[in-house]
Amino acid sequence: MRQDPALGGDPGFQDFLALELMPRAEHEFGAAAQPDRSIIAGQSFGGITVLMTAHRHPQRFGKVLSQSPSLWKAPEIIRAYADEPCDLRLHLSVVTSGAWPTTPANCTGTAWRTVSARR
Repeated sequence: MRQDPALGGDPGFQDFLALELMPRAEHEFGAAAQPDRSIIAGQSFGGITVLMTAHRHPQRFGKVLSQSPSLWKAPEIIRAYADEPCDLRLHLSVVTSGAWPTTPANCTGTAWRTVSARR
């Protein structure tokens, strides 16, 4: 998979989130250590980042919320999930109409699609 740092594809950043930030949040704030109680979320480029990070570190993040990820910049992440399934809950929201709503409330008809899956 392409590792584009501008899209959160930097493995060092993904490792930082999973191996440094989360353990510190556990220690200082009591964040859950178990993957089935940990969620990572992002929107747009952040949506790509969370998809890549959760795929790289499924032992840390068991739940993913990816809102309107910029899949056009890194479509191979979808293939990575298909080729290398991992045990996580994925909630993926994408715009399908070509219009860019500022909030989900601005979406009408079939413009907003939500996919939830568990492997």
